[in-house]
Amino acid sequence: LHAVLHSTSWRVSKPVRMVGFPLRRLTSAIRERRLLPGIKERIKGVLKIGAAELAKRPALKRAALRLVRMSPALDRRLRAVVTQSASAAVGSPASQRALPESAREVLDALRAAARASESR
Repeated sequence: LHAVLHSTSWRVSKPVRMVGFPLRRLTSAIRERRLLPGIKERIKGVLKIGAAELAKRPALKRAALRLVRMSPALDRRLRAVVTQSASAAVGSPASQRALPESAREVLDALRAAARASESR
């Protein structure tokens, strides 16, 4: 096994394997009509990770919010998703206490923004 994994042919064929596997999965998803739901789930995952990173960096967060506000449709959609996620994930006061302080601050800011957008 060591000899195979360190052979020249294995190392040279690595790019083909790296592209081949995702390409087979993509063609399978297209064939089975499950491409769109898969893309949506991956986008949601990226957004969750991005939101967590933005929460750590206030200046970057302000810049991202300015960009999102340039598109009213995107702004409404993201607010709706965030409001749904926040209310589902943090429904009870007991679960709020379990959150780290920084997450509670972000959640409070999102709730305030959602209330402000609803009053408009």
